[in-house]
Amino acid sequence: MVDSAYRQFDYDRSMVERSLDLSSQELLQANQEIRQALSLSGADARQLHANHLNPTFIEALELLGFGRSFVRAEGLSLWDDQDREVLDFLAGYGAVSLGHNHPDVRAAIEEVLQARAPHFLLVSPQPLALH
Repeated sequence: MVDSAYRQFDYDRSMVERSLDLSSQELLQANQEIRQALSLSGADARQLHANHLNPTFIEALELLGFGRSFVRAEGLSLWDDQDREVLDFLAGYGAVSLGHNHPDVRAAIEEVLQARAPHFLLVSPQPLALH
């Protein structure tokens, strides 16, 4: 019985290790896809959005004169691909209180990532969840 349990443990462990390897490969692929997506031209991004997500949204943006490609955001400002600055009166639907890319938020995220702390564990209390 004990021998069988050890064999099962070894089998389960090898399955987990293989899935971790697969996840690492998938993560590398995802990172590459993110880099590719960020390097798309505005026209290409709009076309892909229309083809795969919501063509009506893209048509509406064009009709309203919002066919710009925004490439940078900081605070309450957005910059398009012509380096024209505009104020974001919608505040990015989530950057309302702090603005886009707030330096303190970015620093906090970078600090947590550099700490390599475990996160999203279901089997242990998480120190960062207390704050």
